[in-house]
Amino acid sequence: MLIAVVLMAFGAPIACCLGASALYYYAFVGNINMSAFPTTLYSSINSFTFLAIPFFILAGNLMNASGVTDKLINLSKAMVGGLQGGLGHVSVIANMFFATISGSAVASCAAIGSIMIPSLEEDGYDKAQATGICVASSCIGPMIPPSIPMIVYSITAGTSIAAMFLAGAVPGVILGLMLMLYCTYLAKKNNIVATRKFSFRVLWKTFLDSLVALVMPVIILGGIYGGMYTPTEAATIAVFYAIVVGLFVTKKLKLKHMPKILFDSAVASSVLMLVVGMATALSRILTILQIPQAIANELTAMTSNKIIILLLLNLLLLFVGCLMDLGAAVVMFVPCLLPLAEQLGLNLVHFGAMVTINLIIGFFTPPVGVCLYVGTSVGNVTIEELCKVIMPFVVIGIALALIVTFVPAVTLWLPTMMGY
Repeated sequence: MLIAVVLMAFGAPIACCLGASALYYYAFVGNINMSAFPTTLYSSINSFTFLAIPFFILAGNLMNASGVTDKLINLSKAMVGGLQGGLGHVSVIANMFFATISGSAVASCAAIGSIMIPSLEEDGYDKAQATGICVASSCIGPMIPPSIPMIVYSITAGTSIAAMFLAGAVPGVILGLMLMLYCTYLAKKNNIVATRKFSFRVLWKTFLDSLVALVMPVIILGGIYGGMYTPTEAATIAVFYAIVVGLFVTKKLKLKHMPKILFDSAVASSVLMLVVGMATALSRILTILQIPQAIANELTAMTSNKIIILLLLNLLLLFVGCLMDLGAAVVMFVPCLLPLAEQLGLNLVHFGAMVTINLIIGFFTPPVGVCLYVGTSVGNVTIEELCKVIMPFVVIGIALALIVTFVPAVTLWLPTMMGY
């Protein structure tokens, strides 16, 4: 682990940091045949279920290229544009809609932020505040299904992907509402008044125009929970649907766009898969060294109070989320923490939601928060300016993590109602 920490301090990619640590152990410390290293990398991602990730990434990119983002933003404006600080609310709602297509915070931040940040500035928001709203709102993406981090957790912990999708839905909505309340506060503070009026006619018109986008999550989730197909099959159907919409409905997707879309999707998928593979190799070393049992024993030795242990777990996960890629953190730390979760009697779906939501906060916390850097690019602000305004959003995220941790019904209500 020391090798990984040193390499991260020098700015090496997270996959290289994890892989170098694992490789050092395989080569010089553990009595393990070196051929086991590539075998572990391959076997960790050689999963039919994992195929859902590249297909969902591709489907989101296809829908974005098809002009669906504009339709979702127009629908959001028709719904909440008339509230005080309207475009702040629009950013949040648009990210919630886009979350049902992409499942990725980075994709949401780039797609919604590039459109909404200039509009928020025109509406009276400070540029850094506008960027902060879009960055924080984009983190709804990995919560509302289909969620890529939930897929990674499900495979790592052996839980149902469908149950995990449902577990993230209510927290995603709660985060959206909390962010909208903060947008109202910002609007009052900056004397931003509503310039739009709510109209049922406009709402109905934009709803019909956005129907092609809204049907996609119905196809994905309806088929999964209806038992018609698996999440991986749903992802491939989503790709097919996105191609049909782009080519024949919106007609904004052209064949000449396909090579770049496929290339970008392949790069995003391969980066994630490489991180997962390297993290799995290192995670297995931690298991050999009995680190999971040591963590569980250490925490329970410190205190027998379940509430304090859960608070310590939240602190650990928030700290890890600040420093590590979410996928790597899930693969490395979930196997280590599962024995403790079982000792505490936690439902693994509830525990999964707690883990992923704490780590998702890391998307917009320095120093590694990837959405922060996407935000600086699309918002044309410095990282220092953005960090100054992001802290209230971090507090909101931590409040959500505590709600999820200590009110299990928030995550378990939907899965229980659906029979999971």
